[in-house]
Amino acid sequence: MKRVINKGVDATQSVAFSKKLPYLQMPAYSHKPSAYDGPSYQDVLKMRKDNISSSTFAFYKQPVMVVEGRMQYLYDHTGKRYLDMFAGIATSGLGHCHPRINAKVHEQVDKLIHCSSIYLHDQMGLYAKELTDKLPDNIDSVLFSSSGSEANVMATSLARCHTGNYTVISLQNGYHGHGGTQHLTNIGSWNHNIPKTQGIEASCFPDNYRSPHKPEEAAEIYA
Repeated sequence: MKRVINKGVDATQSVAFSKKLPYLQMPAYSHKPSAYDGPSYQDVLKMRKDNISSSTFAFYKQPVMVVEGRMQYLYDHTGKRYLDMFAGIATSGLGHCHPRINAKVHEQVDKLIHCSSIYLHDQMGLYAKELTDKLPDNIDSVLFSSSGSEANVMATSLARCHTGNYTVISLQNGYHGHGGTQHLTNIGSWNHNIPKTQGIEASCFPDNYRSPHKPEEAAEIYA
């Protein structure tokens, strides 16, 4: 099988491609996006370059500037509609501006936006109970964190404290975040030339389908 490397397609090429294949056109949708009145596309690009760390980069030569979302669709600054099959890198699989979710968010922010965990708050307890009710019986508590990276830092720390072992095996192509979990991520494009936390052993992903090893030898080598 020939491997194809995606070098990026700009928005203009994408539109031209869809016009050649009319069966790829999306169905009609009733939502009309608001007229965009923010900074221009070029101004946003300039602010990204001048005021945001270069470690925060965008894909494609001409990245789409998303300004609005509704259910499974996203809209750019020109009002063009896109089908979102990415879900914010799989972190927002609930659609955009879902009316039921929006109603609950509005209900809460009208009451209280933030409450430190050093105080009691009913919603924190109710959420924890709803989660643990869906988990196996031997898991009866949860620890909330602010992000996936922070959760992985805590999971690594808990595992080390519980087992008394320090070394962690990081499988090739495993992404576990930035910042405190940079040392766990085993993808070259997401690693940087900085000192890494000790105790991390990088390992080849045990994939027999694309393995460089003979099938009869692969399992033992990976182990």
